[in-house]
Amino acid sequence: MFLLSLIQSEAERNFSTLKRIKTFLRNTQDRLTALSMLTIEKEFISTMENFNGKVIDKFAAKKERRIELT
Repeated sequence: MFLLSLIQSEAERNFSTLKRIKTFLRNTQDRLTALSMLTIEKEFISTMENFNGKVIDKFAAKKERRIELT
C-alpha cells in the first residue's frame, strides 16, 4: 500500500511539473508573439501619438496587470 501511494504521489508531482512547464512555454510564446508584432508594426506605432503613454495607461487600469498586445 505504501509503495502504491509513493508511486502515485510521484506521478502527480511529475504531471504538476509538466503543467508548470507548459504554462511557462505558452506564456513565453505569447510574449514573443507580442514583441514580434511590435517590431513588425514599428512604423505604424511610430506614427501613433503618445503610443507608450497609452500602453502604460491601459496597463495601469487593468486589474490583472496583463494585456493582450496582439
